[in-house]
Amino acid sequence: PAEIQTLGLVLFVYCVGLQAAPGFFKSFRRDGLALNLSVLAGLMLAFGCAYLALRWSGRPTPLITGIFCGALTSTPALGAVTESIKSSGGTATDVNLAVVGYGVA
Repeated sequence: PAEIQTLGLVLFVYCVGLQAAPGFFKSFRRDGLALNLSVLAGLMLAFGCAYLALRWSGRPTPLITGIFCGALTSTPALGAVTESIKSSGGTATDVNLAVVGYGVA
């Protein structure tokens, strides 16, 4: 059932937060700004590459979006993309293209 799945996700995120929070906040005191800016630069570079691939390759947008998510190994982003495609009236083929792009990357 969906309620059990949601409860499992909430417990998982809570436990990860308990484990990671002390080190996460400590890292901000040391090199936090430099590390966060380098991650932001990497994300922007990946986004730029995905945008150029979309414009120059002629491939469908869901496929390139899935590749972007897969290249960054971001399964939550893929979930958001598939939900966005579904809620905006996209077809099952569009969802499948995003999943294939993720898997290929």
